[in-house]
Amino acid sequence: MPAASAGIAFSIVIGSQCLGRFTGDVLVTRFGAGRIARLGGGLITLGGVGAVLAHEPVLLLASMAALGFGSATLVPGALGAAARLSGVDRAGGVTLVNWLMRVGFLGTSPLVGVIAAEVGLRWGLSILALVGVLTVIFAHRLDSPERRPC
Repeated sequence: MPAASAGIAFSIVIGSQCLGRFTGDVLVTRFGAGRIARLGGGLITLGGVGAVLAHEPVLLLASMAALGFGSATLVPGALGAAARLSGVDRAGGVTLVNWLMRVGFLGTSPLVGVIAAEVGLRWGLSILALVGVLTVIFAHRLDSPERRPC
């Protein structure tokens, strides 16, 4: 795709993320935060692999939609779990996780850029698949409605 079309991919990610947020609370209530996070991690993994392997715009845009929808419930789920940490008051847990997410956000973009500059954008984008796999592995941490130990 031409570089001028990058906004289309971004809009699809944000639009599918919005759709995921509109439907996410109902899904989390019905199936549980951990299950939905595992499904989201799977979609992120598939979207990341699709983005890396895409040679056609349709596959790339479908991959972006999977990434957005898969990530939609992760931040609210992480903040909800942070509010349930034992040994830390609710506000302290949410603040801590919020700052950790900010640090991750600030570190991820340059990491993708460094990898892309060294070995290519496809390899840089492969970090998305890794994030999806890690989400699937750690999604069970969102399941417990009770306060958990730190």
